[in-house]
Amino acid sequence: MKQNWRSNAAKAFVRGFCDTQTAIVERTSALLRGTNFPPTDLDAIVRSMGIKMRKEIIQGSGFLARNDNGLEIVCNPTQSPARQRFTIAHELAHALIDQIAPGFDQHNEEVEQLCNSIAAELLMPREVCIRKLRSIRNVNHDLALSHVAEIAEIFQTSLEATLYRCAEFLRVSVFIVADGGVQSVKGPLRASDALLDEGLSALIRKATDGDSGTYELYLQADASVRLYRVHYRPSQSNRALFLLTPQPSPEA
Repeated sequence: MKQNWRSNAAKAFVRGFCDTQTAIVERTSALLRGTNFPPTDLDAIVRSMGIKMRKEIIQGSGFLARNDNGLEIVCNPTQSPARQRFTIAHELAHALIDQIAPGFDQHNEEVEQLCNSIAAELLMPREVCIRKLRSIRNVNHDLALSHVAEIAEIFQTSLEATLYRCAEFLRVSVFIVADGGVQSVKGPLRASDALLDEGLSALIRKATDGDSGTYELYLQADASVRLYRVHYRPSQSNRALFLLTPQPSPEA
């Protein structure tokens, strides 16, 4: 994870830790201590931090407000339950940074990125998530979108957020297709020309048209060719999710 933070708020959050990931795990563990999970009892964390919560139909998903009585999370109830949970966790991250670095400006892309990572740790704590993934992969050698959906149900998170969390722990590549293009690539193929492969482009068109399925493709990356199992399915708002899992070589 990015280390050379320019934001003073982000710098304050990671100060004293060897890296950003360690800072996130250590600082969130204090909030999770004594809290039931999975799924994470966000209401308990809200109460423990002395934050008020209000649901209101607004533009956007939510925000953190400061008033005479302290901090208040405002969340849009028209969003899906999983999206509401991520919004609350994201705003809790802003509140946590505010406790650590009061008065520092948080209105920048770096802090938003950091808050998304903190939210993921609150909702899907690293060690617990890894254990769940290991238990699934002991039965199923290959990770499929159906397995990610199992994890999402356990943690009450969206399939998309869970997919990206899985990519942090496994050597799989994930991305979304939106507005006809590949976006938000994560994993070993992130900067690879393999994403321009004609066969993969054909599957992207199929997913854009509402198709879902699993297909095997040989993709070239880093001057080598490897077989990948490509799982794809349409998502909400004209989006599609892709999961690419490398397959063992024949001699393995």
